Amino acid sequence: EVFLFTAGFLASRDFLDGGPTFLVIFFGVILGDILWYRLGYKLNHSENRFSQWLIKTISHFDNYLQNSTLQTIFFSKYLYGIHHLILARAGVLKIKFNKFFRRF
Repeated sequence: EVFLFTAGFLASRDFLDGGPTFLVIFFGVILGDILWYRLGYKLNHSENRFSQWLIKTISHFDNYLQNSTLQTIFFSKYLYGIHHLILARAGVLKIKFNKFFRRF
């Protein structure tokens, strides 16, 4: 997010052109979401510390994530630091990526 805010600031001060900056930021955010989801998908049956921590930390969101996928991911965008974990957990649960990606 530091790059997002920095690019937005520089574009607002006319150091960067707004149009191309917006496109790069937009695609960067989408790519980041895809990478977090894929990380969770790869960690599905892993026994490493990060996997165990992710399951313990985010597992109480599983019901919301499986039954209200779009709403959970949308609201997680506004909870700094939890959005990436929610996306990774969606990958662990093997929720179809298209289920929420199409709606963004």
